[in-house]
Amino acid sequence: MSTSSFDTHAFFNELKGAGFSEQQAEVMTKLQKTPRRDGACNPILNV
Repeated sequence: MSTSSFDTHAFFNELKGAGFSEQQAEVMTKLQKTPRRDGACNPILNV
């Protein structure tokens, strides 16, 4: 089993740079690092 790291600070800054408000960026970052219970891929990355 492998683990991967997720740079939440970089993700947050990327969202802010793209025009997200601080509150929006915080919520998106929180949702991005929340594991899915159904085993599906995270839809935020499936763009």
